[in-house]
Amino acid sequence: MKYEITKIQPWPLARVTSLVTVAITVVISIPYLALMLLFSGGFEYFDFSVWMIAGVLGYIALAYVIGLVSGFVFAFVYNWIADYQKGIEIDIDLVEGQEKK
Repeated sequence: MKYEITKIQPWPLARVTSLVTVAITVVISIPYLALMLLFSGGFEYFDFSVWMIAGVLGYIALAYVIGLVSGFVFAFVYNWIADYQKGIEIDIDLVEGQEKK
């Protein structure tokens, strides 16, 4: 069976892209922060460490906003293009008698 995606709801896509972007950012930022604290002398330079942690948290917040905006933009552009062209086609084969696991 072939299905076609004719419209994407912007808000659900924006939520998913923002959460995925934050997850990727956290996976990258936490080891980066740990290495920076390790090689900069740890919390010995307390002021530097606080600003470093604040910077990483700000970077994660910025990643959330970028993911949110990019999800909205992608959905609006896709919906605009799908009005004039065919949408993405998905071919799904349904198998009868297959056990649900």
